[in-house]
Amino acid sequence: MIKEFRENAGKVAGAYAGVDLILLTTIGAKSGKPHTTPLGPCYRGDTMYVSSFIEDKYPAWWYNIKANPQVRIEFRNKTHQGAGKVLEGVDYDEFAAWVLANNPLLADFQSKVERPIPLVVLTIAGEG
Repeated sequence: MIKEFRENAGKVAGAYAGVDLILLTTIGAKSGKPHTTPLGPCYRGDTMYVSSFIEDKYPAWWYNIKANPQVRIEFRNKTHQGAGKVLEGVDYDEFAAWVLANNPLLADFQSKVERPIPLVVLTIAGEG
């Protein structure tokens, strides 16, 4: 999917056709090597956030951002440097309440698991 995304200006076929995808590249917390993951971002105003609600455990990219917030974000046929912020505490509680109230799929998943859904806010360098 990553190759297809890059070769087709962010467009992919199949189950993800028409989905607003990004490629998120993080630096491995243990390896120090770059790792790229396709994700479907959500937006609250101008704020882009990503989550991984379909996995039984926290995703590697979440741990990578906790260790090193510097990221590369590819979307809308452009590549941006940026930062990821793992939401915790009051920030998490406030944002999670909004996310769960506005995303029935996430709310349904959260009701079935004990762990909090991982939420990361992505900021493009120079934009906030």
